[in-house]
Amino acid sequence: MSQDIFKVDENGHGHQDSLRGSSKEIEERSNSRSSHVSIENGDQNHEDVNVEFEPDQEEIAKITRKSEMDPNYILHMVPLYCWWYGVLFLLFITMCLILGCMGTSRWIYQGKDDTKWRGGMLKCGGCSGPWEDNYYSTIATECCDDNDYTGFCTTFKHLRDAGIGFAVFEAVTLALLTCWLLKVYILIRGFYFLSDKVSIIIASSTLASHTIALGIWYGVTEAGFSSCDDITTIADDYDICASHGPILIIVNELLFAIILGIFILLLKKRYQAKEIKRDIELT
Repeated sequence: MSQDIFKVDENGHGHQDSLRGSSKEIEERSNSRSSHVSIENGDQNHEDVNVEFEPDQEEIAKITRKSEMDPNYILHMVPLYCWWYGVLFLLFITMCLILGCMGTSRWIYQGKDDTKWRGGMLKCGGCSGPWEDNYYSTIATECCDDNDYTGFCTTFKHLRDAGIGFAVFEAVTLALLTCWLLKVYILIRGFYFLSDKVSIIIASSTLASHTIALGIWYGVTEAGFSSCDDITTIADDYDICASHGPILIIVNELLFAIILGIFILLLKKRYQAKEIKRDIELT
């Protein structure tokens, strides 16, 4: 089967050109010639075509990766990627401190010498007698049911409420901190995860949740750091002192504030670096 087509050569002379073969072959060869002509025409008129595109998230991630991990990009005399690894390390330290302070049995103490007793966040690890290793909630229930135990009731009820309130908000802090850690780790790996705005909200919420947990515990217990020699009796309750756990909470509060400031600064610097790199590569 054949098909004749009219073709113009380079000198402007026209002649018939025959396509031979099956109908399918003819169609494929014709499409091939048409495509070739279209490409040639496109090459001739490429100056008149204005192609606009918006980089997708994968491209942004690639460009961002270069700016973040580029050792030539310096922030305050330190390579930017070192700042990111530093933030990741500090966030990991804060998570370990939170888990450590929640697990320690040294949260509060009262008394001195032979009368001194200690307690953890939720239970009385240093109590002796029938209350040894019992949760504050159990002790408070027993004491508050008996109207004669007003001193013990007040002390252990405050410790119970403070511990539960702290545990709830610190669990929220850990969840938010995990998202924050993932953001920094995935960012270092060069992939896109959460926008800058969402990341800042999560990081700020982590600090806010930890601050609320800190405020609840100290506000309810009214714990101090000295003058706790007197121990609670059946009729009277006395001041308790904060020990290792609450001190770690304060240290974490300061660390969170410092890390948040550095994190926001790095996000802004990263965005500027990304824009500079993009302009250089696209021009």
